[in-house]
Amino acid sequence: MGSDRPDSKQDEKPPHRVQVEGFWMDVTPVTNRQFKEFVETTGYVTTAEKAPTLDEIMDSEEHHKRISGKESFPTKAQNHMERWNHSCQTI
Repeated sequence: MGSDRPDSKQDEKPPHRVQVEGFWMDVTPVTNRQFKEFVETTGYVTTAEKAPTLDEIMDSEEHHKRISGKESFPTKAQNHMERWNHSCQTI
């Protein structure tokens, strides 16, 4: 597992062996209907639905600051004003 490619992420380096615990695999794929029933029955939350952790939010803000040279994210009001101004200019 992992990679030595220059474009790979730091946490993917270096290639290394891993051991995967046993797991069950069904003979047939799970349909969307079956998955929906599973989610409704168990309350399962997919990775895509989970809220980001504070570390992930801070990482994204730090990344934004580095690439934009700005000190902080714009506020919701500033975003709305920016969109309004852009809309007015394009009419």
